[in-house]
Amino acid sequence: AILLLGAALRFSFPTADPPWRTTVGVVWHDEGAWTHNARNRALFGEWRLDAWNPMFVAPVFTALEYGSFATFGVGTWQARLVSEVAGMLAVLLLGLGVGRVGGRLAGLIAAAWLATNYVYVMYDRAAIMESLMAAFVVAGWYGFVRAQREPMWGLFAGAAAILAYFTKAAAIFFIAALGVA
Repeated sequence: AILLLGAALRFSFPTADPPWRTTVGVVWHDEGAWTHNARNRALFGEWRLDAWNPMFVAPVFTALEYGSFATFGVGTWQARLVSEVAGMLAVLLLGLGVGRVGGRLAGLIAAAWLATNYVYVMYDRAAIMESLMAAFVVAGWYGFVRAQREPMWGLFAGAAAILAYFTKAAAIFFIAALGVA
């Protein structure tokens, strides 16, 4: 039920304009800029057509955006699909991870909070890289939690941390945190 509610909040009216007034400092018009190279590849067969090339800064995000465009066509809802799916993955893995650490009720509460948190839902409804980065961070943390009893999950945690970094370099903190832990 929590996942269905989270999905309804993220996938309903996917082309609706984002909030016009935000308190979290989000620049919503970044959607076009960060999907630029993926769109170029899907429409014109070339990654680079001009001097604006954020694919070098966010290659994982760009690749997944291209996958969405190549599969479903180029448009607003297709661009936002990557963030929406990533947000749902984060809800699921946060619930499962907290459930392992703090019990089933704690996991359900954590998943419900993330599924319905206004700021996180709004990030997940925009084609910006923060949702994907956060989803990889949550996936890495989930792998870290699992690695406490099954060490092979440490590889999953490390891979997720690296994917987070190559989605948005601000995730370098997470790689450092895993290393320290």
